[in-house]
Amino acid sequence: MNKLLLSEPKIINLIVRSLVGADAPPDSYSVAQTEWPDGSRSDMLYVSQIDTLPPILIECQYYVNQDFMLRLIQYASNVYRRYKMMPIVLAIVTKSFSKAKFQDEFTTSKDGFLLGADCKFWAKKCFLLTADAVSNHFQQETLNPMAALG
Repeated sequence: MNKLLLSEPKIINLIVRSLVGADAPPDSYSVAQTEWPDGSRSDMLYVSQIDTLPPILIECQYYVNQDFMLRLIQYASNVYRRYKMMPIVLAIVTKSFSKAKFQDEFTTSKDGFLLGADCKFWAKKCFLLTADAVSNHFQQETLNPMAALG
């Protein structure tokens, strides 16, 4: 997934609407700095001008494995330290999971096209957008536009 595409206002609004919902007015989020004090850099971060709305951390990843999930927790912790609010996390998975068994640790969201991860202590919500989950979603009558990103 191209960072340039993720910084487009229409894409930002689409992602925000899917993850935050109607509480977020259009154009209320913008791209924020993604370099952290430890020298690491995350892929994309959206923050809102409305201080009650959570930051949205986005990571694009080829394979999902334990190392990636630990890095995701580190990035979410950095977001929390900077904004004093746990982020909503979205990982856009471009290939798959390192092991099929690892994928079983995630649950399908109520929308049907995202996988959810247990994140109680490090993020407000954590979702993975995978090609497999999106292909299953295409069998539904009503499609979420964010499924096109998978």
